[in-house]
Amino acid sequence: IFALLKAFLAQLRSYYLRTMPRDNVSRVKKTNTIGILTFIGLRAADSVFQYALLQRGWASSLIQRLGAAAVSRDMIAHTSTGQLRPQYAMIAFMALGSSVKQILNILLVLEQEMSPLSAVAIALFNTICNSLNALLSVWAVTSQAPGPDSFLEILQNPLLLAGVGFYVVGIVVEAASELQRTAFKKDSNNKGKPYAGGLFSTATHINYGGYTIWRAAYAYTSAGWPWALGIFSWFFYDFAARGVPVLDQYLLDRAPSGRSKEQAAADFQVFYSSLPSTDMKVFTDGSKLPDGMAGAGFALYQTGRLCLQSSFSLGPNKEVFDAEAEAALAGIKAATQSYNARFATDLWVCLDNLEVATRLLSPFSGSSQEVFETFRTLALAWPERERFSYTNGGTVRICWVPGHAKVPGNEAADQAAKRGAALEPPVPPIYSFASLKRHTKAAMISSLQRHWQAVAPQSYQDLWITSFTSCPDELRLPRYLLGRILAARTGHGDFADYHERFNHEDAHLHCRCGARKTPVHFFFCRVAKRRLPRPSGPPSETIPFLLGTPKGAAQLAAWLSETRFFDDICPRRPLLEHA
Repeated sequence: IFALLKAFLAQLRSYYLRTMPRDNVSRVKKTNTIGILTFIGLRAADSVFQYALLQRGWASSLIQRLGAAAVSRDMIAHTSTGQLRPQYAMIAFMALGSSVKQILNILLVLEQEMSPLSAVAIALFNTICNSLNALLSVWAVTSQAPGPDSFLEILQNPLLLAGVGFYVVGIVVEAASELQRTAFKKDSNNKGKPYAGGLFSTATHINYGGYTIWRAAYAYTSAGWPWALGIFSWFFYDFAARGVPVLDQYLLDRAPSGRSKEQAAADFQVFYSSLPSTDMKVFTDGSKLPDGMAGAGFALYQTGRLCLQSSFSLGPNKEVFDAEAEAALAGIKAATQSYNARFATDLWVCLDNLEVATRLLSPFSGSSQEVFETFRTLALAWPERERFSYTNGGTVRICWVPGHAKVPGNEAADQAAKRGAALEPPVPPIYSFASLKRHTKAAMISSLQRHWQAVAPQSYQDLWITSFTSCPDELRLPRYLLGRILAARTGHGDFADYHERFNHEDAHLHCRCGARKTPVHFFFCRVAKRRLPRPSGPPSETIPFLLGTPKGAAQLAAWLSETRFFDDICPRRPLLEHA
């Protein structure tokens, strides 16, 4: 089982490396009635189909046709009444629950277009997953039968009870989180804002987590923990490698919601003016100067006036992402400690970095993790601050604001961040994870370059090839021509000296022009010159350019192809003489 699981995950990884990232959901907000009805019909039919697989013995028959052993029919359903035994009734119920949840989701939550093709693909995928659970539940190797004889005995089976419990928890978490987000989006005051409340305050993609949990619990109830582990690994890898990156990129791309920056700024000003004047608003920003020095700053507003503006340096070992997070943390600290917080209900943290904005109120394990955790702790403590009795506790709200769009608060924060970057850096400067990663990568590349310059073959040094990249542009050239160019660089190829060195007695050592074959003979061949002029310039400059640079290699490849130099003029073997 472990070998099969390992091979399966290897194939899955290979598949995703070829196809990711891709989005399985249309992001176009549009109602497609045919697609919705198709999806509802297919998912409803699936619950009936899954019941029939077990109750009618279709799953057992298929297992036997495949040459495997299935559990006896009496373990699946009562022979007298035909009713499923509790173990298999729970499996059928889980299939029904998945269909009901997804049908309610498309009716109550889904805003994007569900095309008929997408409806068929998604419904078919779920049917395949459910059918595999049904088949494995009756296969003698993986079946959990015999199970309890009554539903009451399920309570006495802790493992089965855990499977059912995790299934219920997962499906409720997924459904509840999506309903909470839908209710948030329906409020016109929240237009364009990312949702980080409710269950989403515990994890950025809590709905994905819920789906993975109930799918794994469904698999565990059907075929035990090895199958459950495989299913959990599959969906977890899918969400980590495809779903989450695609969704994060979608959030970044849709920051202005398809609007121009000017329109987004105008919409923000309208929204900002609708906020209660007593609420506190803190605009935050991070900056990094060309010399590598990072800084952060914030501007705190209340009742239409600037209450506080602050700047501070972060030194050379922080990235803009870290600076944005540090600025938000400094802003919420200043607002919480301000005497004017007694008059405020909500605290609005406004920043122009959507990547940071979507993570401020969620658990995060990336760069500046401690900063995000501290911010989240302070945000949760905001309702408990000292305030007047007539003031509500309120919440901390995150708001994206278009950057460099002449929004006064954002401009003030931007100026503060630039001033902070120019201040004296802290001692000692502390590396962030993002900065350390960048420095490590730069140091590695620098070390590799120094090593290359020390060990590069003399032929490469003569061509001034003193650096390299992980994916050189020359790899885009036709394979045949690239091979000829690499041979000319190394001196290992169809050249007279090379053949003589290795005693190739049958080698042809001369070009049609009569000269000996050399790595740079193409540049001096008089036959080739008559066919097509070579690139102009002195040999001492032109040859290193043609053989040692990507641009030159492209020009040389085009010239070699047009002149057919290695086919007609300087072939590996002499051309046959025509009568």
